[in-house]
Amino acid sequence: METIENIKTRRSRRKYLKKNIDNEILKKIIDVVKYSPSSVNCQPWEIIVVKNQEIKSKIAELKNKFTPEHLRKKGFTSDFIAEAPVLIFVCVDIKKSPFRFIEDGAIAAANILLAANDFNLGSVYICGFSTEQEEIEKTIKQTLRLPKNIRLVAMLPMGYADPNEHLEKRDLKEINEIVHYENW
Repeated sequence: METIENIKTRRSRRKYLKKNIDNEILKKIIDVVKYSPSSVNCQPWEIIVVKNQEIKSKIAELKNKFTPEHLRKKGFTSDFIAEAPVLIFVCVDIKKSPFRFIEDGAIAAANILLAANDFNLGSVYICGFSTEQEEIEKTIKQTLRLPKNIRLVAMLPMGYADPNEHLEKRDLKEINEIVHYENW
């Protein structure tokens, strides 16, 4: 797939077919991380792949516990996390990237999302870093046995997208609404 087409067609997907992802495909998707830019080329990424149902269910339950009330009223849950064939956790070693760890991790996560789309896999970016919900990161760090210097930046549930998933029509701004030349 061409790069621009890949970017334009990638969507956040939360419904997956009950179909495993081949390990060789996962390796190819995760391999893109090493090509991600990072602050002063510190390459601080650490990736954890989880297929264990018990862990996925525990994390889904944790995220449901912290779902804001306005989203619960709309029927939103994090159950899809438990239903995804794979969870990919993008972490960063803060000893290598103490000041730009969020950006370094987010760029790596974006590359994984695009690579997944290239293999016709669906995924969604879930922020792992939250100052108002520190218990989520703390519990996930304990569950995954992350060392103190490793910070969770994102969780990417991934699987073959359910073609019956209802996706909202994108209401994208026109380029002239967001681009300014020389000054505001």
